[in-house]
Amino acid sequence: MIAWLNANSAAVTAIATVVLTATTIVYAWLTGVLALENRRLRKAGTEPKVIAYLFPDARHVNILHLVVANVGKGTAKNVSIEFEADADDFASHGIEHRPRVRRPLVSFLPQDERLFHFFGNALDMFKAGPPKDFVVHVRYEDMNGRSRSGSYKASVADLEGFRRIGEPPEYTAAEALKGIKDEIAQWGSGFKRLKVETITAQQQEQLTREAHERYLETKQELKPNRLEDGS
Repeated sequence: MIAWLNANSAAVTAIATVVLTATTIVYAWLTGVLALENRRLRKAGTEPKVIAYLFPDARHVNILHLVVANVGKGTAKNVSIEFEADADDFASHGIEHRPRVRRPLVSFLPQDERLFHFFGNALDMFKAGPPKDFVVHVRYEDMNGRSRSGSYKASVADLEGFRRIGEPPEYTAAEALKGIKDEIAQWGSGFKRLKVETITAQQQEQLTREAHERYLETKQELKPNRLEDGS
């Protein structure tokens, strides 16, 4: 083996050089990919991401809101929206937003914050069938002033048949507080008035003395009679 290596040292050296070069190239490529992924992760950790969608009101399910939310990791600024929709269709369904008009919303939208804008009453929208699907264009900037945008399809028809079972917890709490309020109001109005009797310190002392005397008399009556000697 040693003799063969000595005889073919040039070829062995060339093969080793090629392998080493290929290994270096692969290592450099992997290092570049890792650096790119790290940069993307850092960017994703500081970049805002503003989206738009329709959602029913928390208390009245027939009321629809356009929600503009920042689901990214950074603050967005100069947020605006624009509807791409049929203007006549919007008007016939009682939707007051004007299509193809860019509407500024807010100067700053921090991370995890949401804006709720009244979109319309579903009871009116579904009388003649739901409105056509439309697109909401969202434009904003990051904190460095770089422009960002996104387009999101919205469909009122997707919310048809939406129902709520039971009542929200805040409704129950509000009704309970209302009952307490009415009960307290009756105390002051004379109906079911809370009766409170007052007494002076002297009267309290006299009552205590009389009660103590009655106690002594009762104790004396219950005391057994002693027999006299020789009886």
